[in-house]
Amino acid sequence: MENPRIVRLGNKFKEAGSSGRKAHVIFRNGKWAVFKEGTANAVAYPSKIRAVKEASRMVKNGKSERVVIHKSDGSVDKVHEVNP
Repeated sequence: MENPRIVRLGNKFKEAGSSGRKAHVIFRNGKWAVFKEGTANAVAYPSKIRAVKEASRMVKNGKSERVVIHKSDGSVDKVHEVNP
């Protein structure tokens, strides 16, 4: 069964007109997580640095087009593309 909170987050991205190809680094439940648009999964990491590295790896592997890094309050901190 999918986590309703993650499904709602995915729906928010869709409603915002998202391309579905970005990896978001978000703060949830006291941990940093990587959430790929269009999926219902988020993978938690012990630190923001580690989550950003994993999201960047997704871009390098062609699974995402860019990384959106959020602040702990949920607002966007920065968006960057990673050169393969």
